[in-house]
Amino acid sequence: MDVKGFCKDFVGFYILFSFIGVPLINQIVINAPHEKTKEQLEIILSKEKKKFDLNDKNLEIVFNDNIKNSCAGKIDNENYFISLSKKQRNENILRHEFYHVAKGHCDRRYETQNLNNFFNIGMRFLDYTFIMEPTATIYSLTGLK
Repeated sequence: MDVKGFCKDFVGFYILFSFIGVPLINQIVINAPHEKTKEQLEIILSKEKKKFDLNDKNLEIVFNDNIKNSCAGKIDNENYFISLSKKQRNENILRHEFYHVAKGHCDRRYETQNLNNFFNIGMRFLDYTFIMEPTATIYSLTGLK
């Protein structure tokens, strides 16, 4: 196989994995039955912060019964949150959302949230779909940085 054919196959596989594999794996992770208490999740979070050398990062876990899907975000320049929905209070979801904070995904979102340029919106969608979500999902399952 030539290089051009290999690249074409690889891109096709990656697109297929991003649109089918990641959502499927996310459903498996989300439906993991091992619900944890806030105290247990705080211990897991402190271990994750040590792995990434982020002990100084202000990061709060919030239990939110009013949302369907968990999320992570940036409150201001120094404070972040991980909001866990009622059915997603497990280690895999915490690790997934933590990865978004650790790798700066929330920072990029914070800096670009006021952009209304159609091109920027499209690039954010592609970045989220093909980079942020797949890498966070892989980390939540394997622990690979």
